[in-house]
Amino acid sequence: MNLRSKKTISAKLLKCGINRIWFDPEENDKIAKALTNQDIQKLINEKIIQKKQKKGVSRARANIKLTQKKKGLQKSAGNRKGKAGARQGRKARWIKQIRAVRRELLVLRAKGIFNKGEYRKMYRLGCGGVLKSRAYTRMYAKKFIKKQ
Repeated sequence: MNLRSKKTISAKLLKCGINRIWFDPEENDKIAKALTNQDIQKLINEKIIQKKQKKGVSRARANIKLTQKKKGLQKSAGNRKGKAGARQGRKARWIKQIRAVRRELLVLRAKGIFNKGEYRKMYRLGCGGVLKSRAYTRMYAKKFIKKQ
């Protein structure tokens, strides 16, 4: 039994595509007897003819990945795209570095490892990019300031 014409009418009434129309397989003879739009509308009201739900792309996997990234995971070299500068700019990196070095210099001066003049010299070295990290700042202070 060909119900193609009934499908096109019901698709028009339900305002969707033909492929989204579902007929109740037990009520095929009732559907075949329906001729007019009103008959088909009655079958729609009786839930013999229904509109299938649209299929979408699931975001479940994407949401899991996002929660992992919020935790700080999945950020290794294989998962990165773009240059290092795309993730953190040059200036932001510099600010982070220089603030850490300057904080370390203040700590060392408070401990009395060097005096005010040596502190200024080390401060200028930090500005020049010689002192790259806190650890290197500590090492540099112990090696070169004590020798002078």
